[in-house]
Amino acid sequence: MRSALGKALLIDASNHLSKSGELPEALIVNPYNIDQCAEALHAALSMSEAEQRERMRSMRSLVKEFNVFRWAGKMLTDAARIRHRERLKSRMGDWEFLEKSNARV
Repeated sequence: MRSALGKALLIDASNHLSKSGELPEALIVNPYNIDQCAEALHAALSMSEAEQRERMRSMRSLVKEFNVFRWAGKMLTDAARIRHRERLKSRMGDWEFLEKSNARV
């Protein structure tokens, strides 16, 4: 007999990871939508063992590769890049202001 618990783990109850493309193999569920939860559970329980294994293998691989440390590092790198870009925009704004002021003189 197949494990219902193993199949239920395919459900993305947060509705966030799948939409962002992080875990495309997950079944997307809004946890506040009872009908959607029921449909996802039915789909998970009706899924073939081969499909279940393939989905879980793929998701485990992604989670192993993109763990919390890598995610945090990416967030910090992105934040630093945005901060750097904002500083450049600010400097360009100052430069454009000075250039316009010099043109008036």
